[in-house]
Amino acid sequence: MTTKSIRIEETKTHTVHQWDFPKLIEAHKQLSSYDYAKQKIKHGYANRSLHVNLSSGKIKEKKVTEDMKKLFVGGRGFGLKLLWDEIKPSTRWDSNENELIVTTGPLCGATQYAGSGKSICLTVSPATDIICDSNVGGFFGPFLKFSGFDALEIQGKAKEDVIVVIDGVTGKVSVETAPLEEHNSHLLAEQLTYMYAKEDTDKARQQVSVVSAGKGAENSYWGMLNFSFYDVRRKVPRVKQAGRGGLGSVLRNKHIKAIVVIAPFTKPIWQISSGQQLADVVDKKDVDLAKVDNIINKWNADSNFVIEMFQDIQETFQHIPMNALNRVADKTSVPTGQLFHIASFYKSFSLESKGETQIQVCMGTACVVRGANEVLESFERELGINAGQTTENKKFSLEKVRCLGCCGLAPVININDEVIGGVKPADVPEILQKHGFSKEGD
Repeated sequence: MTTKSIRIEETKTHTVHQWDFPKLIEAHKQLSSYDYAKQKIKHGYANRSLHVNLSSGKIKEKKVTEDMKKLFVGGRGFGLKLLWDEIKPSTRWDSNENELIVTTGPLCGATQYAGSGKSICLTVSPATDIICDSNVGGFFGPFLKFSGFDALEIQGKAKEDVIVVIDGVTGKVSVETAPLEEHNSHLLAEQLTYMYAKEDTDKARQQVSVVSAGKGAENSYWGMLNFSFYDVRRKVPRVKQAGRGGLGSVLRNKHIKAIVVIAPFTKPIWQISSGQQLADVVDKKDVDLAKVDNIINKWNADSNFVIEMFQDIQETFQHIPMNALNRVADKTSVPTGQLFHIASFYKSFSLESKGETQIQVCMGTACVVRGANEVLESFERELGINAGQTTENKKFSLEKVRCLGCCGLAPVININDEVIGGVKPADVPEILQKHGFSKEGD
């Protein structure tokens, strides 16, 4: 780890505390380590879990089998399976074999799905002495997945306070003593985020997530786990809680001060449910970045106006190209994944290039009742494409929309901002012909 000097940074909303990082790092002693081969995520799965035994110091991988995926899918299912395999009927919350587990599902980290940043934590609860689970936000779950693991199991107890570090950049897991770090979760998350970031930049700090529990968890059966994510605007990590079952009390009982994961990318490459890279589902054609810069500068590169920037980019290029999205990320310090979520969430934005003529068929209730489905099928038949697609020559795009606000004219279509009402399936060939379409030439 690169040693860092004392730093103090004033911002509008926060002061980074003054810490002597070289002194903190010098006090660390590595107790065990494990090097692993990095590999790509496939169809939402890393296909392995990470098992750390603090008592023996042994760190190993476990294979996620096809049977596991079919029977348990991920998340809570994986956690219950892994816990079942390791505990006994006599296991109690403070037993040596009790595990603290963090698991993810196949959609974890796929930013177009709401809640996909969450992970599931499981253990034998100190409050009930039966298995409990709790879901939690923050960045740890996706970062664990990107680092190469669908789940993390921690078993046994350390003899002194330790931190478990999963470095997805170098492919290394280590257990280190941490005698001088803070106990307060908010301060500890801040310390470790700045300490383990690969560079002294906001982007590097965004790649670090910390799991911790405060001093209170040592004196309660209901201690929470705090999962951090770095807030670019405030220049400080914030935390989400896994609040059920006393998971934080188990963490401290194992003498874990924190778990740190460092995500393995300099620019986020967010996986989607089919296992494709983001670049596989957006237009790969580069566009003139000078025009993009002019748009960003128009809005003073202010992260509060990324939607307005996207509106201008969409109007300029008829879609949001990937290199334009990356440029907005670079200039505004908003994570690429967050921008992708915005661009894919709003129907007015498109990540794929559209045809010169854009056809929208209204599928609101009034239109459907009056034959919109048949109108859509006629367009698909004439154009030779399905809704949501563009013709090979990039001249025509066809899509379904929820409502065009012209229910009295149903069924309604919109062609390049021209609304046409009362459309019948038999009208479609003539409408297309007026807009330059011919089966022979196109």
